[in-house]
Amino acid sequence: MDQPLVTTITSAYNSSRTLRVALESIRNQTYTNWESWVIGDACTDSSGDVVASLGDPRIHWHNLQRNYGSQWYPNNEGLRRATGKYVAFLGQDDIWLPDHLKDLVETLERTQAGFAHSICGIYGAEGWLSCVGTAPAGQNLGEHFIPPSSWMHRRDLVETVGYWADPSTLEIAMDFEWSRRAYRAGAKFAYCPRFSVVKIPSQAIGLYKIQGAPPQEELWRRIRDDLPAFEHELLGQIAAKLALFQWGRPEDPFWVAIRRVLGIIRRAMLRPVLNHPWLFEYRKKRFQQARAAWRPVRGLPRDHGERG
Repeated sequence: MDQPLVTTITSAYNSSRTLRVALESIRNQTYTNWESWVIGDACTDSSGDVVASLGDPRIHWHNLQRNYGSQWYPNNEGLRRATGKYVAFLGQDDIWLPDHLKDLVETLERTQAGFAHSICGIYGAEGWLSCVGTAPAGQNLGEHFIPPSSWMHRRDLVETVGYWADPSTLEIAMDFEWSRRAYRAGAKFAYCPRFSVVKIPSQAIGLYKIQGAPPQEELWRRIRDDLPAFEHELLGQIAAKLALFQWGRPEDPFWVAIRRVLGIIRRAMLRPVLNHPWLFEYRKKRFQQARAAWRPVRGLPRDHGERG
């Protein structure tokens, strides 16, 4: 147990109340052979005090001197400090169910994959919004976004894929860009078909302008007090949401295969156009405008980086 098998990384920025819940969900894991790095993005609130108050020697705090306005640099700092064979990310707004680490470690060990993920439930101001699992028929995991709080990957995968990119240089979200890079580099992906993550996007609750307790505190109380009842409600409400869109006969595998082949052909024909430098710069400009527009929704100034 001297050498942790898993390193968890949490990027933090001035949201100490939700950070406490996130870290409590790490401490509540049934799998215990982990270390945790909480990297502050030049936090000026009580986030460091929250880490210290937990009194857990496995949880380490490092506050950056410069604010990067985004989790890309804090995550990279966490990767540089990680000593575990595997790395798992947990957003400061998100919550892990108790078996999250256990299930993903078992999945990676069983499949010998480099990257594994579970199912993530998305929660907002109006309740359960949706869920994210593996890629649907006709897509691959290089085209399908998976929230980082449901990831676990081998730490040495970074040697092949590289670190997280500065989002100001990208045309898509930095987390999606990294997982897509991993897929295109040939990393083997594995899927753990269990709900183990509650993701609460900061823009979905206006995190930085909340008056009163954030929803994370009530969700965590319910998870801690009666996990089976919480899972039952989560599964029921997500099923009800999906039922609104999934009605119909099961898809014929033949037509699924045909659509996949057509998709491959279409992408091959369009790749020279889509990869043209002018089109990349246009997509990048639109993406940067969207990043800026989301910041006031979160309750942050419009003109610097991103959070969440």
